[in-house]
Amino acid sequence: MTLLPFAALGLALVFAFVWKTSIRTPSGFPNGPKGLPVVGNLFDMPSRREWLTFTEWKKSYGDFIGMTILGQRIVILNSYEAVMEMLEKRGTLYSDRPNLTLFRKWIGWDWSLPILPFGDELQRQRKLLSQCLSPAASKTYNVALHEQALLYCKQLLKFPDRFQKHSRTMTGAIVMMIVYGHRVKEENDEWISLAERFSDLLGTLGVPGSHPVDIFPSLWRLPPIIFGSGFAARMNLMRTILQQLFREPYQQVKQKMADGSIHPCIAQNLIETHTASTGEITEEKSIMACTAVSYTAAVDTTVASLDTFILAMMIHPDIQKKAQQHIDDLLNGSRLPMFADRVNLPYVDAILKELYRWQPVTPLALPHRNMKDDRYGDYFFPKGTMFIPNAWLFLHDEEYFPEPSKFIPERFIDEDGKLATVPRDPITISFGFGRRVCPGKYLADNSMWITMASVLALFDITKPKDAFGNDIEPDLEYESGAAVSRPKPFKCCITPRSDASAALLMASLEQL
Repeated sequence: MTLLPFAALGLALVFAFVWKTSIRTPSGFPNGPKGLPVVGNLFDMPSRREWLTFTEWKKSYGDFIGMTILGQRIVILNSYEAVMEMLEKRGTLYSDRPNLTLFRKWIGWDWSLPILPFGDELQRQRKLLSQCLSPAASKTYNVALHEQALLYCKQLLKFPDRFQKHSRTMTGAIVMMIVYGHRVKEENDEWISLAERFSDLLGTLGVPGSHPVDIFPSLWRLPPIIFGSGFAARMNLMRTILQQLFREPYQQVKQKMADGSIHPCIAQNLIETHTASTGEITEEKSIMACTAVSYTAAVDTTVASLDTFILAMMIHPDIQKKAQQHIDDLLNGSRLPMFADRVNLPYVDAILKELYRWQPVTPLALPHRNMKDDRYGDYFFPKGTMFIPNAWLFLHDEEYFPEPSKFIPERFIDEDGKLATVPRDPITISFGFGRRVCPGKYLADNSMWITMASVLALFDITKPKDAFGNDIEPDLEYESGAAVSRPKPFKCCITPRSDASAALLMASLEQL
C-alpha cells in the first residue's frame, strides 16, 4: 500500500517525460550548456549562489543563456538592455509568472501577488495597492516609520548583540502597524512569530520554480508525501500558517472597526473604500490577499538589507564616519534625523543605493514568462519560456560600476556633492521589472533611509574583538534562500557614539 504513491509518481514522470522532452528546441533559441537527453540541463543548474554561475556562463554563452529542464525552456537574461526592452517596453507580453505549483497548490499561496499569473486578479490587487503605496501615499506613513526606527534604536541600545532579531521585529512591526493598525509591543508578538516561522520554512525550499512539481504541475494532485514525510509536514505547516496570516489579522481589523478602536491603516482604508451601501465589502478576497502578502512577501528583503547595512558599516569605518560627519554638520547634535532632512543628506542616500548594488537582496529577479512567441534580435522565444533576469550582474557591470566588488557610495555623488543621476539605478533594479515591480518599493525605501540615518546618528558599529584584543573578521559570504540573499549570521559591536547620543535618543522617545 505504501508503494502506491511512488508508483503513481513514476507513471506520472514517464508520461511527462514523453510529452515534454518530445518538444524540440526551436531555431533561434539561445545557446547554453549542452545538457543530457530527457532531463536536459537539470544537473547543470547550480544549487547555491546561482547568479555567480550565470555571470560566469556569460563568458561562454553571452547575454542570453538558453536551457531546457525536463522540457521547460529557461532563458537567463544577462543583458540589462534586453530586460528593459522585453520586460519593460513589452511588459504586457512578459508579465506572466511560471507555474510555481508548489507555492500555489501545496502551500496554498495561490493568492500571493508576487507569484500570481497574469490576469484579472493580478490587475485587481495591483490597483488596490497602488491606492495605498504610491509615492505620495507612502509619505503618509513616515511618522510610523520614524517611530519604529527610534524604537529599533532603543532595542539596539539595550540589547546590541541581538541586532538581527531587532531588525526582523522592527520590520514586522512596521508592516503590521501600517497594514493592519496592529501595534507590536513585544518580540514574541503572535503575528510576528507566525510570519517568522513561515519565512524560515520558505527559505528551505530552494529557488522558486525548481521543484519537480513546478516542472510537472500535474504532480500536485498526488500527496506531498511522495517527496518524504518531512517535506509533507512542512507543506502542511506552511499552509496552516498562511491561512492564519491570510484571515486572522484582517478579521481583527473588521472587529476593531466595528467597536471603534481601529488605528488608521491600509486594510481599514480599503475596506471603507470598497464597502457598498448594502454593507457588502466588494473584492474582499483580493483585499485580504494584498494585505496579507505585505508581510509574507516583503519583510525578508528589508531585513536582509538592514543586515547588509550593519555589515557594510562595520567593515568600512571610514564610510561610516563620513556619513556621521554629514549628519553632525547638518544637525549639530540638536536632534535626530527626520525625513525633511533627506534632501540635505545625499551621502546617506548614496550608501543606500550602494547597499542595493553591492549585495542585492534579490540577485535573481523572480522569473517572468512570455504569453506569446516573441523575438529579440536574432533570438526566438516560444510561448511559455521562463526568463530569469540576473540583477546581480546588472549591478556589477564594470562599465557602469568600476571596481564592482568594492563598497563605494561616492559613485552616486556628483561633483557638486549632490545625489547623482546614474544610467542604472540600483533601487529601480532591486524591486523587479515591468508590470511585476514590487508595489511597496517606496515604503521600503523610506523605511531603510530613516532607519539608517537614525542608526548612523546614534551608534558606532565596529568589529568585535577576540580575547587578545584582535578584530574578529566577519564571513562575507551570503546565503541564498527561496528568493532572498542575506549575509550569514555575524557578530558586531554596536555602541552609543557618546552619552549625549544616548540621552538624545531617550529624549526623542519621550516625544512619541
